[in-house]
Amino acid sequence: MIVCNKFVFLHLHKSGGTFVNQMMAACIPYARQIGYHFPYHELPCSFRRLPVVGTVRNPWDYYVSWYHFQAQMKQPHPLFMCVSDNKRLGFEQTILNLLKLGQDESLFTQYHQQLPNKFMTQGINLTKQCLLAHKDSDKGFYSFLYERLYHGASAPIIIKMEGLRDGLNSLIEQLQLQPEQRIRAFLRDVPKLNTSVHNNYQSYYSNSLKQAVAKADATTINQHNYVF
Repeated sequence: MIVCNKFVFLHLHKSGGTFVNQMMAACIPYARQIGYHFPYHELPCSFRRLPVVGTVRNPWDYYVSWYHFQAQMKQPHPLFMCVSDNKRLGFEQTILNLLKLGQDESLFTQYHQQLPNKFMTQGINLTKQCLLAHKDSDKGFYSFLYERLYHGASAPIIIKMEGLRDGLNSLIEQLQLQPEQRIRAFLRDVPKLNTSVHNNYQSYYSNSLKQAVAKADATTINQHNYVF
């Protein structure tokens, strides 16, 4: 979560947020971080008059990116270790486990026990209390993160990650951001950040896993008109 004099940016996990964070830090005066991956309800009241800006990503693409980012780490996040059975499972079974996290009591308990009681400064940054909202839910994990982040925000401006630079260029005009030339130069010149190495996301999906994501993340998919 970063605030400036024009808007509040909410950082949705692995959805282009690192790029936006860096753009704000490098270009926008008075930008400052309030917390890492903080949801809207953690925003201090003094900033709630400001427009909320966020991003979203195709859920099928998110799961591929998340899996490969974690698999390439020396010390993966506890959630990945939990749903991948300590890296013994491949992509499909790992993501199936992640999709059913809210309904699988054993997986849920295993991950819940490893979460902190207070917010941290790294990772997905969920607390034990945060995860309880996902208990017994049949929503996909990405949709859980999405709804948790933006809940309570009035008419947030959501930019699709697939068109992030164009969306941010439009935001300059919409919110009259300054200094305009510096921001546009950043959007033109700075490469993608915090990426993982993998092939096109479609190549990793069986038909059954494709349909499982379509069902679990239907709210996010339908809201933003995503297709496989």
